[in-house]
This record gives sequence, structure tokens and C-alpha cells, in this order.
Amino acid sequence: MSILGFTGLTAYFGLLDICNPQPGETVVVSGAAGAVGMMAAQIAKIKGCRVVGVAGGEEKCRFLKEEVGLDEAVDYKSENFKEALEKATPKYIDVFFDNGILISCVADCSWRDGIRRMSCSCCQKREVFYRTNVRTNSRFSICGAISQYNTRKASGPRTFNNIIAQRIMVKGFIVFDYESRYADARKDIAGWLKSGKIKRRDYIVEGGIEKAEEGLQALFEGKNLGKCLIKVGKEKSRL
Repeated sequence: MSILGFTGLTAYFGLLDICNPQPGETVVVSGAAGAVGMMAAQIAKIKGCRVVGVAGGEEKCRFLKEEVGLDEAVDYKSENFKEALEKATPKYIDVFFDNGILISCVADCSWRDGIRRMSCSCCQKREVFYRTNVRTNSRFSICGAISQYNTRKASGPRTFNNIIAQRIMVKGFIVFDYESRYADARKDIAGWLKSGKIKRRDYIVEGGIEKAEEGLQALFEGKNLGKCLIKVGKEKSRL
């Protein structure tokens, strides 16, 4: 229901097929303390990348560094989010696995805080979009848009010209597109899990199906660490 289910499959195909991360590249994962984000970040580490997780709150960021083993973790709720992200990505971003921040930043600081508008190093008097937090020819995988699901007025990137100037490849995907390859993906994921290369965390809500609404609300409030599951039976959990 989590790592070997759609959670793991979404992270696997969204990161590897769309972004094709290479050893030594910098990968940023938003929602990195959530179910899919945590998996995507760990797969990027397995592929030899430098991984920066974006999550809400100091506790989640500490968990990502100390327990999951990410290189850096940035709190999108902090006042200095932009500066912290810049410091965590000194060699710029090659891959961005997005769970909602790109479409409309959960931190309510918009696209321009993740991909900054800066003065061109060749001409300080003209503000252009040639130098940003992302490297030229970077790849963005759009996995989700949780900040948009309940809004009546959708919002999008404000500095859209960055996509052109930096030649950014931005692609959305649906995990069902890869149904014919689920078995192969599960084989890889199971191997990583068995060898200890992937760590799991589930956020289990006790109390039966009556607590399903509470569990769903926890996702939108960012309370969960890992996959959110509702325990509906009295048997000892096999998770």
C-alpha cells in the first residue's frame, strides 16, 4: 500500500523516466517528507545524486537529513526559504521533482523564490533571466499540485520566461501510463528495500474507517511523515 504500491511506482517512474538523474547532479524534491517525495529523494541518492529535500517544519527537515540521509533539507515555512534554498544548491539544480511547489508554492512565495530573478552577470543594469537557481537544460517532473486541489482560482509560475531562458524541460505524468512496467519497477524497489538502501515511514491513523476524513485532512495540513494509512482492523499490523 506504500513502497511497493503507487507511492513507490510514482516516485520511480516520475524521477527515473522523466528526469534521468545522473551521478553528481543536484536533485531537489519538494514534499520530501511525504510518501512519494521521500521515495523519490532516496532513489536519487541511490543513483549517486546530491539530494536536497524541501519540507514543512524543522522536525521534518531534521528527519530527512538524520534518518533518510539527504544531503540538505530546506524548510519552506521559514522566512529565509529563498536564501536557504540558494545556499543548499550552490552548483544549481539539475533535477526538480515537484509535488506542488512549482505550480503554486505551498510556502506562498511563488515560483520566483524557487527560481530567482537575478541580474545578469554580464550586465548588472539589466534584469534578465539568464542566471537562476536552475542549470540550463534542467529537468522538472511535475508529480502533484496539492496547493491547487482545493482552490477556486488556480495560479501558476510568474516568471515563466525562465523556462525558455534556461531551456527547462517541464513534464507532467500519470503513473498509470507505466502499467506495463510495474513488475520491473517493483523488483528494483524491493531489492533496494531489502538491502537497506531505502527506508520507509508510515503515518498510521488509528480508529477505523471513521477516521478516514481525519487522515485526509492530515495530508493537507502536512502532519504526515511518509505514507498516510488508516488502520481499519484490530489485527496486528504487517507493515
